Amino acid sequence: MKNSLDKRYWIWGQFDQESTDALNLIYRQVNEVLKGPFFKVHITISGPLISPDQHTIERFCSLTEKIKPIELIPDKYSFTEAVNRSLFMDIKKTATLMNLKRDIDMEFHLRDANYRPHISMFYGKESEISKIELISMLPDVPSHLKLNSLSLVRTDQGVDHWTIDHEVFL
Repeated sequence: MKNSLDKRYWIWGQFDQESTDALNLIYRQVNEVLKGPFFKVHITISGPLISPDQHTIERFCSLTEKIKPIELIPDKYSFTEAVNRSLFMDIKKTATLMNLKRDIDMEFHLRDANYRPHISMFYGKESEISKIELISMLPDVPSHLKLNSLSLVRTDQGVDHWTIDHEVFL
């Protein structure tokens, strides 16, 4: 049973500088119009981990021994009504990405049968029409992105208070 004092952590993938710059440019364009909360662009890989102990953190840090940087292939912009998946960039489920996710899920005994890889550009409530209009003004999605680090991110509070507690470079 979940205790209200438990700390929730997710494992994010983050990007090399060139990919980060391209994503931040799009993120800024989106949030100049939609005015969402600030967050670092990322792809959620797995989670949640509830109040990880020191052994779990050490296992997270040792992922660099097993996992190397990978290329992600953006597909298109999408949106839903969900606040935490309001406007985003879909990422193709390549074998490389799904193998990375499988390895991490196995390491931490996690599963997500409904995994939809994406990079959020906006969190919040906006009309479908606003999102469609904004997407029509955005540049094409990048042809590829390089994921070169993993982060263990505390997310048990609001978006404005998410913190990266540990980061490892692949």
